[in-house]
Order: sequence, then structure tokens, then C-alpha cells
Amino acid sequence: MKPVTTTVTVPQTNVNDDSVTLVEWMEADGAVVKKGQAIVAVESSKTVLEIEAETAGVLRHLASLNDEVAIGNPIARIEVPANGEALILPSVRQGDQAKPEMESGKESIKATHQARDLAEEHGVDLTQLSVKGIITARHVQRYLAESDTAPAPPAK
Repeated sequence: MKPVTTTVTVPQTNVNDDSVTLVEWMEADGAVVKKGQAIVAVESSKTVLEIEAETAGVLRHLASLNDEVAIGNPIARIEVPANGEALILPSVRQGDQAKPEMESGKESIKATHQARDLAEEHGVDLTQLSVKGIITARHVQRYLAESDTAPAPPAK
């Protein structure tokens, strides 16, 4: 029997946008995902939105990183075995699960997993980025590029 599939479509982000840009796959093609798990981040003209899995199953990418996808169009599908086969969901050890928010004083910083990894790799404090919404790897890359070309502060 064929697996039952659920199509993941790009939701309407705001009335002015006809499309979004895919900025991060949070789960690999072929990964087993849980219902409610963030699987992809898309960027509109005003915000970055994480799209969650509507059902548990095997994720299949239908779009690539940096693709522009029209609102309402499919971006992925989730396959669920039709013959009652059990899905083997990966176990997550305590402390291994990524935190969607980082507390910094009174502020709460939202960033994608790739953005956090890149920031950590380069020693970037995400609170230094002036981004409204969710910080993506693209924001961190832009910050790194600007800081490389910015003049060094004068020595005192």
C-alpha cells in the first residue's frame, strides 16, 4: 500500500506578500518528524515564520533552500505508512533538544537552529543583532560580513 501523505503548504503571512523565501530546513529530507515539530523556516517581507508538521511521519522536501515559494503552494509533504507500520521517532535525550528561545535579561531572542549554531561558531551574541522576529542564519551571515568590513573602534 502507498503511504498516506499530508501536503505542507506555505501559509498566508500577511496581505502584501504573494510568496516567501525558504531560509532553513530544520529537519532533513527523509527525517521522521512529530506533529507540531518545526520543520522549515520561511521569510516574508516582514517576518520569518517557522512552519510545523501537521502530522507525524517522514518528511519529504518539495522546495530547496533560498527558493521563492508562492503562498498556498506545497513546500513539503509528510508520508505516513498506510499499512499501520509504526513510525520510529528518534528519542531525544535530556539537554539535546534545541531551545527555540534564549533568555537574555528581560528579552527573549528567537532564532533558527542554524542561526544559533553559526553564532556560536563565530562567537556572535545574538542580542547584538537588531532583527525583528526570528533570527536566521542569513541575519548572522550579514552581521558577520558587516563586522568584517566595519572599521575597528579607536584604541583608547
